[in-house]
Amino acid sequence: MKPNLGALFDGYTRVARVYPALISLAPVIWTAAAVAPNAFTESTLRVGLTAAVGLGGIALLANLARSRGKEAESVLLVEWDGWPTTRFLRHRNAIIDPFTKARYHAKLQQLSPDLSLPNEGDERRDPRRADDVYRSATARLLELRRGPDYKLLQGENAQYGFRRNLLGLKPVALSLVAASIAVTSVTYWSPFGAGLARPPLFAAWLGDFCFVLVFALIVRKEFVRQAADEYALSLLRTLDENEGKNASHAAQRV
Repeated sequence: MKPNLGALFDGYTRVARVYPALISLAPVIWTAAAVAPNAFTESTLRVGLTAAVGLGGIALLANLARSRGKEAESVLLVEWDGWPTTRFLRHRNAIIDPFTKARYHAKLQQLSPDLSLPNEGDERRDPRRADDVYRSATARLLELRRGPDYKLLQGENAQYGFRRNLLGLKPVALSLVAASIAVTSVTYWSPFGAGLARPPLFAAWLGDFCFVLVFALIVRKEFVRQAADEYALSLLRTLDENEGKNASHAAQRV
């Protein structure tokens, strides 16, 4: 029976945790295929994948990706000066225009009547408390946006998780690709590799080179921040979208 990752993991876990872990392992897989091609038959691959799923190997990799991603996130939040939603809600931040921001503040106040969202003066006098209020209001908003009506938002969240976890796995991925380059090189120049076809070894080298370029040039802090900002803005925009949905439902009742 062929294991179905889609049935074993929800969409977020699959995109944000499993995929980064498998990408990090890619050099090991193609290097093994080049060095020991006879071991990579359809039956052995099926048995290997079934064993990995059955023994919890893929779940372990997914949790490793999350753990490494959370470590990276804690460093990023310090550099970003807080969560993107918190920064965007600050009066002193100019990413969102003041009129839209005022509307967002009013909507968040309605969703969290127990909170008192700060005005500009409050924020200047006690910026730490203001940030605490923004985080609390955002947490409430997040809880209200977990349903099936917000699939696009959940997709943005998964993309952020994917990039964050991939960045967290970067040291692991680069260590694995370095080991793969060493194995391929030794195999190519040693007597062991004399009987192996050269094209797969060259392909493995090319794959390793492209892998290093991707992680060096693309998987960077800016790569994660872009996704984080897009997710934060998408989350805040639902405050207006929700109003539109409510207006539509009211019109239908009339």
